[in-house]
Amino acid sequence: MKEQPNYYAIISAEVRYDKNLTANAKLLYAEITALLNINGECFATNKYFSNLYGKSTVTISKWVSELVANSYISTYYTYKGGTKEIDRRYIRILKGGIKENLKGGIKENFKDSISLSKDKHINNKGASFKKPDC
Repeated sequence: MKEQPNYYAIISAEVRYDKNLTANAKLLYAEITALLNINGECFATNKYFSNLYGKSTVTISKWVSELVANSYISTYYTYKGGTKEIDRRYIRILKGGIKENLKGGIKENFKDSISLSKDKHINNKGASFKKPDC
């Protein structure tokens, strides 16, 4: 089955500001979130990511290792019957924004955010909005 990325990816603040991760590992993390299936797993290969980003599979492997070493993802493998040959690698998000709601997906959190925003807007009628200092 071919992976079909979503139209959006997620990089939480925890991942974005982690000084132990390279920028490309952070980008890979986001790509993994976009590829999560209904079970909260991504099974894209290093070759898939290699073709996507125009980098070697060795480079992709280093980025995956960074994410594993910093406990943002975990990987596990299934093997071809009776062999040590990997059939499929599964990647799961461990932390960074979606761990708690893998089965419900991001839609549930999104709905909650919308209603919170609406409530806040309704309760703050007449309040001025100050642009953040950036």
